[in-house]
Amino acid sequence: LATTMPDLVAQPTEFVQGPRLLHADQLSTIPQATWLIDGVLAIGKLSQTFAPPGSGKSFLELDKALHVAQHAPVVYVAGEAVEDYQERVQAWCSHYKRSAGHMYFWPEPVMLKDAAAVDAFLSEVYPIQPAAIFIDPLASCMVGLEESSTGDMTIAVEALNRIRRETGAAVHIVYHTGWADTHERGSSVLRAACRVVMKLSLDDSGLMTLSCEKTNSAKPFEARYFRLVASENSAVP
Repeated sequence: LATTMPDLVAQPTEFVQGPRLLHADQLSTIPQATWLIDGVLAIGKLSQTFAPPGSGKSFLELDKALHVAQHAPVVYVAGEAVEDYQERVQAWCSHYKRSAGHMYFWPEPVMLKDAAAVDAFLSEVYPIQPAAIFIDPLASCMVGLEESSTGDMTIAVEALNRIRRETGAAVHIVYHTGWADTHERGSSVLRAACRVVMKLSLDDSGLMTLSCEKTNSAKPFEARYFRLVASENSAVP
């Protein structure tokens, strides 16, 4: 995890003024990706973790979010079971002997099909200038959209990209596996839109493995391994 970013602020890109056309010699003026977690989570980019149910993915994603929140604002969209997060946050803070930092929760799904719902979300999160926004799980935010439909997933991805552009934040999606646990469910439009795609698996011994399935313009990170350990009335990875 990057730990040298106490003044980090995401930069929205929706309202950039001036000419857009660049000569090839000017490409060096474009800022390189700023990684909140090296190879995993980048400012202003879409990324995804997919895993089967019961694999501990929400524990791991909350852990990522709370680490980043020590340095910059983070918004966690808890699309289901928001009541579980109080104990999980308390467990994390107790284990690491830290506060929750700049951590915020959106306690319901953001309906990506509904432009007004996205407007309402943006109007509340924009003032805090989040460096990262976690969507957990994506399926809860796709009510009225068919995950396997290319057209419907394109609508969802465009809404996610709108959130990314207008906040400048890293937008990280938590998703489920498909009919086989080798890939995420639904249309491949989502994977194509993500800069980094990660898979979380859990073996019979309780070992969690996070592996890099796709990355753009970066070296894939080596697999990382976790186990859930008890803390307070919950657990942390």
